[in-house]
Amino acid sequence: MNSLLDSGLARDIGVFAGAFVSLFALKSMQKPPDYAALSHHPLIRASPLAILANELVKLEQPCIDSLNIMERFLTLVSSRDVAANGFAANRLATDIQTRVKEVVCAAQRSDNLDIVRRAIDFQRDEMDQIAGICDNLLRNMLLDGQHM
Repeated sequence: MNSLLDSGLARDIGVFAGAFVSLFALKSMQKPPDYAALSHHPLIRASPLAILANELVKLEQPCIDSLNIMERFLTLVSSRDVAANGFAANRLATDIQTRVKEVVCAAQRSDNLDIVRRAIDFQRDEMDQIAGICDNLLRNMLLDGQHM
């Protein structure tokens, strides 16, 4: 036991534990992001699509249709009634991706260079994430439907 104390291992463990506790406390003090632009879409704000939808709104293009489709999709997925809503949810998941691509393409034709850059970044970084999130939500709906 004395050899552990003499080697400083106990001190190092104490330092790391203290750092971990401080980082955890700091993280818990941070407020969650406020998606003010999504205030009329509470389902989106509470979903994994929130960050991506917020970035979509920042493209300053008409995207209310895309947001409404996301809301309907999330409503169907949360119902977990695969027999009644499975096909419609799948169709809406595909429609979300199509509508978002249209918004991004319109933003890429903007006169504002900042919007064009955001649109290019969105297409490169977030488009695949939207498809992945929609696929995951559909799979979860199917899995939950099997267990009911």
